[in-house]
Amino acid sequence: MSQLIRQAPDEFSQQMTMISIFQRFDPAGFHGRLCRWCEATGFSVKPDWNTHAILTMLDDERVLKLGAVLRRTFFKEVRGMAKPNPTPEPFEVARKE
Repeated sequence: MSQLIRQAPDEFSQQMTMISIFQRFDPAGFHGRLCRWCEATGFSVKPDWNTHAILTMLDDERVLKLGAVLRRTFFKEVRGMAKPNPTPEPFEVARKE
């Protein structure tokens, strides 16, 4: 008996990977950001829904958009990390101590 397996398009698969990465490295923060993003895009989230429930309720178009937003966020953060850190002024160092 053969099983019918739906193959996800490459773009969809890539966006799901981005969602998984963000969810894995910051689960609590990701949930809050996901809820705010859903509300901003007109998708109402019930207070008792966990991250998995929300993600399974999203249609394909929203999943693609969410993945694209996360991809842009990721690359923006990476670019920010690549910039050299300026030498702190003595006043800033003294204030931190």
